[in-house]
Amino acid sequence: MEEKIQASEDLIRKNMDLEWMSKFVLGKFRRSLSKEQMVDFSQIYSQYVVKTYSSALKGYSNQKLNISTVNRIGEREFVCKTFLVQPKKEPIRVDYVIREMEDGNFKVFDIVTEGISLINSHQSEFINIMTNLGFESLIEELRKKTSQLSK
Repeated sequence: MEEKIQASEDLIRKNMDLEWMSKFVLGKFRRSLSKEQMVDFSQIYSQYVVKTYSSALKGYSNQKLNISTVNRIGEREFVCKTFLVQPKKEPIRVDYVIREMEDGNFKVFDIVTEGISLINSHQSEFINIMTNLGFESLIEELRKKTSQLSK
């Protein structure tokens, strides 16, 4: 199981634009942070996203991901519409928003599950925490959640 989790984490790190996502989810607050704070946030946010998705994969067995369509939404951006098909359950719609990078590779920068955007949800949550409790509280909350996912 540990090998499966590590392989999942490596795959997620390689195929998600975690650096861009970490900037996006901070919204306007990223402009008020120091370079060091941005580096710290990017690292903990990346760990959090990787652990969230690798942990979710632990419970998967006998699911299939069916690609429905791939649509261009920008010059170098696409939405890959998929359905996660599970035995004896309704399929779950999962859309991957993908960008072609300068090196020609493609990276996911948002995952939209049943119409709910990962980065928009995170941005809303994080801006709320930073507005009410500050940056350090956000970092601490992400560390706590990441630690819980690692168990």
